[in-house]
Amino acid sequence: MRPYGFTLIETMIVVAIIAIVATVISLNLFGNRTAADLNNATKDIGTLLRQAQSDSLSEKQGSAWGVHFDNTNPAQPFYSLFYTTNGTYNSANEAGHYPLPTDICYVSSTVSMGSSLNVIFSEVSGAPITGASTSIGLQLEGCGTASSTSGVPAITQTGSGEVFFDNFGRTNL
Repeated sequence: MRPYGFTLIETMIVVAIIAIVATVISLNLFGNRTAADLNNATKDIGTLLRQAQSDSLSEKQGSAWGVHFDNTNPAQPFYSLFYTTNGTYNSANEAGHYPLPTDICYVSSTVSMGSSLNVIFSEVSGAPITGASTSIGLQLEGCGTASSTSGVPAITQTGSGEVFFDNFGRTNL
């Protein structure tokens, strides 16, 4: 006759199985959160570019409006909405300041480390003042390197002023 209860080996096997399942679940949840952060940051930047363009067209505060992308401190990259009367960025004229989530950074080929980029829209036409198109790439992993182990969505503002983003083949805005 077998005594009731579990042996130490049976208990260890159950604990090991629970640990493996918990690890897999937590890794999947973390991966989904970071992908959602990347998608949200991409959408937020695209929306902010459209807002700057709209504010310029409506001549809000009698100024041109733009978005400043800052990577001068790669540990704290940010973007901000600002207005300008002289075509340059001034932090005193910020209407909104938005840090990138900690697990997301700029792709260095679009906003290189130690630099910044301004996209300013004309008050009359809503077209970018420089007349050139601009792409801003974001990445999840490999911050500080030229490549990423995750997808690189790009927010594009064309020379005519259109703003859209391409996130893994889906075009929006």
